[in-house]
Amino acid sequence: MKEKHKKVEYADEADKEAKGEAAKETAAKETAAKEDGSTIFVNNLLTSINNINSAIVYKDNRYILRMLKYIKCMRLSIKNESATLMPIMISLISKTFKEGYPIYEILAKYIDEFRELPKEVPDFLNINEKTYTHAAPEIEVFFYIMVLLYLLDNKCYNEAMDLSTVIVNRITKLNRRSLDCMNAKVYFYFSWVHELGGKLSQVRQKLLYIYRNACLHRDIMTQTVVLNLILRDYLKHNLYDLAVKFVSKTSFPENSSSNAQHARYLYYIGKILAIQLDYSEAHSKITQAIRKAPQNIQSAKGFKLEATKMEIIVELLMGDIPDRSLFSNKIMRNKLIPYKHVVTAVRNGDINRFAKVMNDYNQLFMRDGVYLLIKRIHHNVIKTALRIINLSYSRISIVSVGSPSDIGKKIGVESPLDIVGITAKAIHDGVIEATIDYDNLYVESKSNSDVYITSDPMKTFHKRIAFCLQLYSDAVKAMQYPDENEKKENEEAKERKIRQQEELAQAEEGDLGDDNDLL
Repeated sequence: MKEKHKKVEYADEADKEAKGEAAKETAAKETAAKEDGSTIFVNNLLTSINNINSAIVYKDNRYILRMLKYIKCMRLSIKNESATLMPIMISLISKTFKEGYPIYEILAKYIDEFRELPKEVPDFLNINEKTYTHAAPEIEVFFYIMVLLYLLDNKCYNEAMDLSTVIVNRITKLNRRSLDCMNAKVYFYFSWVHELGGKLSQVRQKLLYIYRNACLHRDIMTQTVVLNLILRDYLKHNLYDLAVKFVSKTSFPENSSSNAQHARYLYYIGKILAIQLDYSEAHSKITQAIRKAPQNIQSAKGFKLEATKMEIIVELLMGDIPDRSLFSNKIMRNKLIPYKHVVTAVRNGDINRFAKVMNDYNQLFMRDGVYLLIKRIHHNVIKTALRIINLSYSRISIVSVGSPSDIGKKIGVESPLDIVGITAKAIHDGVIEATIDYDNLYVESKSNSDVYITSDPMKTFHKRIAFCLQLYSDAVKAMQYPDENEKKENEEAKERKIRQQEELAQAEEGDLGDDNDLL
């Protein structure tokens, strides 16, 4: 018995030792992961700053575009480990800028807050106040963007609104062309923070002022970004008249290199045209917006969802039925269920079902900003019902004695005068091929004619040709040619070769592309 007890005790001790070792290994792995995360963050931070410096030294803004690619990764790192990584960034600020620089006054609160944290931060021994003297304003704006994103992710909207206002006032004093892309980023988050804080209308005049200055300075990137921000403000507050006037007085820059901004612009224009009853042109713009959006499934999911909803509604308003493949997307499938019910009601010409869908999803449609457009689809449901009647019956009565007429039952209308008016309008618009016998009060359908006798095939063919020509025109405009000044420069062969290799590598990795962050 004693031997058995000893064996049990030894087994318990062995289990305890194994659990202790497992806990130590887990803690070691977590520590290593944190260290790796800090190392990656520091590398991304230094790479971004070096790219900014290279953009100033070589006078090449493509380095700025490469730097912007690292912001998303660093934003996620700070969001997950802000207590560890923010002191690192504050330490780098104190190493880079000399005392008395405006950044210390603007970010004083956050510099004091994270200096006091007892965290080990790396010593940037190779960096001092003179390392990045030429690129100081650009690096300053870079740090402003990072702090704004930190506040945005922590939902400190009031602080972010105050800070963004101070930052915008600061960068308007820095008249440097190398800041164009970074300033556009700041203006975007300036508007976005105020929208999240519920004060978007308060910055409308400021955005209009920024847009005017961008046009005067020929700042293409700021023009495209702020143009979309102003349109977003107007549409969010249902100021469609102001939006139409603004669009009529402005134009989207043709030499803009940002597909993301162009996609947003096309979506906003499509929505305005849909409100103005120009459904064909609206459908064209929204389709182009979806095609210009990132084709990666995980990118710009919110934008593609909103654009798809608008595309479905506009197609219904045009009298077409959206393709079933729109509702089979795994990511958007559940979000599009209410719109699928609307499409089903329109396809079947079911007035009662359409009314039920409108009642059940009233709040959702209001939140999406499409309620008024969907209300217009009610007429299309009636037209579909009349089309089904026209195909099913050669003759159908308008008035029945003692009960609603046959047409009235199917389209949900009881008054004979209303039925006659609706049917006559459908015949006039070419929805159905029929005649009304006013003496005997019935509708008689005509025999179906061959569609190829009509001009519909020609219109469809013309539409396809126009799309191909537009695609060709866009491709020609997007072509890039080498700058003539580069041919005249007497560069050393080695430096030119290194630069070409870097650009080729960046192009293969996709770092020279456009900003696809469609919030």
